[in-house]
Amino acid sequence: RRAARQIWILLKPFIKFLIPGTLILMCTEVSWGFWYGQVQALPFIGQKKGSPAALMAEASRSCILMFVWFLFNKPLDDLGDTLMDNSQVFFTLGLRDSVMRSILRQDREYFDLHQAGVLQERLNRDTGMLAGNIIQQPKRCMSLFVRLITKFGYMYAKSSSLFWKAVLIPVPATCILAYAGVELVRKLNRKIHMVNEVAAAGTIDVLKDMTTVRQFAMEAMEQEKYSVTNLFRRTLQRRLDT
Repeated sequence: RRAARQIWILLKPFIKFLIPGTLILMCTEVSWGFWYGQVQALPFIGQKKGSPAALMAEASRSCILMFVWFLFNKPLDDLGDTLMDNSQVFFTLGLRDSVMRSILRQDREYFDLHQAGVLQERLNRDTGMLAGNIIQQPKRCMSLFVRLITKFGYMYAKSSSLFWKAVLIPVPATCILAYAGVELVRKLNRKIHMVNEVAAAGTIDVLKDMTTVRQFAMEAMEQEKYSVTNLFRRTLQRRLDT
């Protein structure tokens, strides 16, 4: 609770940007859903009854409308992303300052138990991940939820019978596969994070004690240790990419 309270203190100044940015992105997602539906409907104009000139004029008007719609919607979308991204950048900087201040207040015994490489990894990488999860994940979830509702509503309005046929099989199957995939990715990410901490800690220790390494001719052994860690990291990264 104490950590969450400290994070809230750092995040509070940027709420005035986060809320408008999220609302703007939700509105643009609704607009993109209808825009995409209208674009997909353009080829069906040619199947209507009427003279070729009249159908071409209707298609031209629809294309112009879609183009103007895009010109208004795209800057709004960029504005929402900019508000969120700037908030994340400055929140990350404040978070790193807070973490560094906390590290400097620790007792000397703390640094005997925690290696410098691990602390550096948490100061640089973990703070960036935390800021991304706090700011980008809610935005992404709300945007995707709005997009889903909008497109479902548009599809249902066009054809209720085709809507159920198109949704009943793909959506549950996609949800199951996505859940399984996300769990696997989380597990691999945790392993990669631990290996990165070990690699960073070992590298900094070797660089700090380079004189000792040279005196005892341990260059080959240290290189082999780092190569093994790096090989394990590459194997995990390949699994994650796959």
